[in-house]
Amino acid sequence: MRLFHACLREPCETRGADVCEKHKIEIVARRKDLAFTPVEKDQQLSWRGRYAEFNLVYDRGNKFGLMSGGNIEAIFVSMPPVVKW
Repeated sequence: MRLFHACLREPCETRGADVCEKHKIEIVARRKDLAFTPVEKDQQLSWRGRYAEFNLVYDRGNKFGLMSGGNIEAIFVSMPPVVKW
């Protein structure tokens, strides 16, 4: 997969990770204080729900742990604290 940034003319892998890292830091610094809209928060909770569903139903490691009497607390600790189904 090739990653392009609007300010670069060529993919990051040919320019070096340090160039991309510099731009990522600038973007995060510019956007870190922006608030989420209710629609964005709703979408985030839906994505978290899909992640939790995948981990509990389809992930072989977690599924094995749940079915074999493994440490259930360890499995649930890795889940997001709030989700939307």
